[in-house]
Amino acid sequence: MIKAPLVSMIKISGKEQLISDETQLNLEPDENSLEFNFGSLISAEIFPHSFEYQLEGFDKQWIMANNTATALYNNREPGKYIFRVRVVAKDQS
Repeated sequence: MIKAPLVSMIKISGKEQLISDETQLNLEPDENSLEFNFGSLISAEIFPHSFEYQLEGFDKQWIMANNTATALYNNREPGKYIFRVRVVAKDQS
């Protein structure tokens, strides 16, 4: 069984924030840029995988992550959002 991916860093308007397993952030109105960096403790060579992420309340569906495992959001409307990331096994056929 694969462990859930880890969010390794969050930047708010370019400033790194300390995080824990379930960090709750309250942003100021001028803090409208969010960057999430994430990864897995499982090597992609041992278990080929990729990531998908979603900002609930903003993204309508899951988004395939780029090679840098980063999600970037700009100019969000005020509201309550939940960031989720998951590991997706790559087809080895």
